[in-house]
Amino acid sequence: MNRWIISSLWTICLAWGGAFSQAQVARELCTTPPLVQRGPQFEPSGLLLTAFDASALWVYDIGRATRYPLPETRPCTSNCRLSPDGQWLTYPDPLTLAFTRMRVNGTQRSQVMVGATDLEWWAEGVWLAWTPDQRPFLQADGSIDLLSRDYLRGSGLISVQPGGRWAVALVADGRNSVARALLKTDDPARPLVRLSADAPYFNGLAWSPDGQMLAYVGRGAQVNGISGAELFIIRPDEVTPQQMTYFSAQGAVRIGGLSAQGLAWSPDSARLAFWAMPLTGPDPQTNVGAASVYILDMAARQLARYCGLTTDEHTPQPPRLVWSPDSRALAFAVNIPNDNKGHLIVALDVASGLFTELSEGVHPALGRPDIVAWGVVP
Repeated sequence: MNRWIISSLWTICLAWGGAFSQAQVARELCTTPPLVQRGPQFEPSGLLLTAFDASALWVYDIGRATRYPLPETRPCTSNCRLSPDGQWLTYPDPLTLAFTRMRVNGTQRSQVMVGATDLEWWAEGVWLAWTPDQRPFLQADGSIDLLSRDYLRGSGLISVQPGGRWAVALVADGRNSVARALLKTDDPARPLVRLSADAPYFNGLAWSPDGQMLAYVGRGAQVNGISGAELFIIRPDEVTPQQMTYFSAQGAVRIGGLSAQGLAWSPDSARLAFWAMPLTGPDPQTNVGAASVYILDMAARQLARYCGLTTDEHTPQPPRLVWSPDSRALAFAVNIPNDNKGHLIVALDVASGLFTELSEGVHPALGRPDIVAWGVVP
């Protein structure tokens, strides 16, 4: 069951100094009431893609407060990807299984890739695709020639830098253990940069949209015998990651969920959002408290906890966080106990900390209700 934490106090949280070298004081954003109804107008506007039933991907038009299904689609999550300009979405066609591109309102559809299990917007006019055996390759938009594929070198690759040749790979790390490492796919002789052990609930990672930073979750210092999570950043060509959070100064936490996709960069690469929850014991699956949204502001060198709303529906995955195209707000789906509305679309205003209810009835089509993307009205 979910819990709501309502507080009007400004308290001490965690932050970092200018070089991200030590913890300092930052504020918590705790609004009262924790959730408000939207008015006739709401900003930022745009189109939210989610599922209101299991039959199709749906669009919720924020400006018009209306919703409609997209024909010949199926609900999707991480394998549906928004273009950098927020105007297009790629998705697997349920009839052909090929990846198709369409406007976020469902118009102007065209097939772009066959024989891939995932497709990413790598750079202008170039796709990053993954084969069924998890080999990544680059291919120009519009090309269908298999010989034109540029396969990236390296084994165990799991994530590739947008617009670049760096990648994260899984490598052997002693007996029966696996670690994540950063490698240069076009320079195999270059030494690997070890990041952290790859372990359930400690494996979140995400490249910034501009490709300049890789954020990932690793283990921090033990607190009362509990090994908690911390957030780290590494820039390509650097050999030493920087620890960005110091949660262990107040208590051990878990960051994100079982999936590696719990870190959400803003489109302008200026902020990083994630869910974190206190660990009450050594098991990150069962010994956890309520989850709160945290946002790291890269320019201000500061972390904020948005404590007006928390949720206990965080295992194995907390709600997926999706940024607005202008990087001003976050959207996610959450269930409010005893309101008979099901899961709501909630928008968080980053500046004020205010949570606003936009729509109700998000459907758990793929196991849990989630927002897919926040696009721009064509």
